Amino acid sequence: MKKAIEWGYLIILVICAALFLLMFATFRMDVRQRQEQEGFKQVTDYQREIVRSEDCPTGQKSVYNFNAGQLSESDASLIFFSLHQLVTVSLDGEEVYSIKPDSGNSFGSTTGCVWNVVMLSEQDSGKQVTIEIVPAYSSSDEFVPDFLLGSRYAICRDRILAGLPSIICGILAILIGGFYIAYILYNRRNTEVDKSLLFLGCFSVLLGCWKVVDTNAFYLLVPDKVAFSYADFLLLALVPVPYCLFMRQMHSSSDKPIWNVPCIASMAGTCVVIAAQLLHIADMRQMLRLIHVILLLLAVVCVIMLVGEVRTVGLNKKLKKNIFCIGLCALGLVTDMAIYYTTKGKFQSFLGILNFLVYNLVLGVSTMQEARELMKIGMQAKKLEQKAYHDQLTGLYNRTAYADDIGGAFEPEHCIVVMCDLNDLKKCNDTLGHEMGDRYIKESAKIIHECFGDGGRCYRMGGDEFCVLLKNHSLVDCKKRVGRMKEKCDQYNRENDCFLIRIACGYELFDKRLDYDINDTSRRADRMMYHEKFTMKQQLAGAI
Repeated sequence: MKKAIEWGYLIILVICAALFLLMFATFRMDVRQRQEQEGFKQVTDYQREIVRSEDCPTGQKSVYNFNAGQLSESDASLIFFSLHQLVTVSLDGEEVYSIKPDSGNSFGSTTGCVWNVVMLSEQDSGKQVTIEIVPAYSSSDEFVPDFLLGSRYAICRDRILAGLPSIICGILAILIGGFYIAYILYNRRNTEVDKSLLFLGCFSVLLGCWKVVDTNAFYLLVPDKVAFSYADFLLLALVPVPYCLFMRQMHSSSDKPIWNVPCIASMAGTCVVIAAQLLHIADMRQMLRLIHVILLLLAVVCVIMLVGEVRTVGLNKKLKKNIFCIGLCALGLVTDMAIYYTTKGKFQSFLGILNFLVYNLVLGVSTMQEARELMKIGMQAKKLEQKAYHDQLTGLYNRTAYADDIGGAFEPEHCIVVMCDLNDLKKCNDTLGHEMGDRYIKESAKIIHECFGDGGRCYRMGGDEFCVLLKNHSLVDCKKRVGRMKEKCDQYNRENDCFLIRIACGYELFDKRLDYDINDTSRRADRMMYHEKFTMKQQLAGAI
């Protein structure tokens, strides 16, 4: 089920990315703007009137009126933020600005999140400004914009600076999440690295992107891109799955089916939201409550499993960190929501994302520290294994490794045993010293490994004895390798005059008619090797 959830989520992620690109490429707005003039000035007063109208999507619209006052030649712009609202601005009854969705849009009936910029000039002094705002959704009925009049540059700078903390926190979350993902991909073959960090990284990237897109100031940087208003909801819908997968990996009860509930609910909810949008049944903004219900479900499951974990394993250091970080994020989230509803969306707090950065760093660094400790243990284990299963002089596998390899469920079928013995090693030790004898062994082991190492395992059985196990190779191929070994010995002897390398060799293929097990094959290869050893000594004596 866990694998199915991961693959299902990946498919939904790709669908959401494709949907966003489609919206980005096709969604257009019909913006009508009077030509920009020089000379702008600030006005402050306005009156709001709520007008009931059946023609409006929510049954009402807001009309704002104020006098432009005396305008000078200095630059001035009327700028205000609209949240999923259709806008019309008139001067003395003459329409000078309007924004609404283009009639050719494939889906959606909203203008999204927009900073409206209306140019005013000295000729507009004393004119009556009328702003008609029609909410696309009931959730935008009570959103009252702040009307800013003055230098466009100064207003944009002020709004961007006000939203900069949230944008920076979001970007930091993206960078931290990207680092975690890169860290896991770089160490993907390392079994000691906790792969749950990949899910935390995905969650961090998605949440960071959501926070950036959810910040009003962001839309000053990407004007007229309604697709980002939809990306806001898509990102929020995609957040639960990676977080749930990360949390379940941190618990000893990761195999409990309850972990699948928020994941399946999130993916199903995302599919419903997308389908409703594409089929013109409901807009994403209208289905925000569904996403909130899924997030609430995720929170309930996490709390239940956290309580269960405390009862099962006790309140250990890791759980204390997790509980502290979750509490910190919950405090930030509640504060953000309180500020949002108190100010009716005009002010967006960044405390929640800031607390999440702390959560992200604490758990991420803690997870990487645990991974480093496991890697150290793994390296020590590998060193011990190296010493236990490898010959210290030659680096080849030793007799212990050979015994383990042919024990248990070893299948001798299609296996060739090659036995090798070094001629005159004792003579080399006695005449040239043990240091030169060790060199004889090392050089011989190197030649044996060069000729057989790519096809099987090479072992030093002890002293001057070596063994090779070739799996799924023919006797013809083995004979060629033996011939190559002889050629390398002759080449070494021609190029070096300190001692002569002479390797006697015998090999046999396992035959179930002759052999009970691989040890019988080894004994037959041994007899062949001793026969060659005797022949080589006779040839050497005859040459002398």
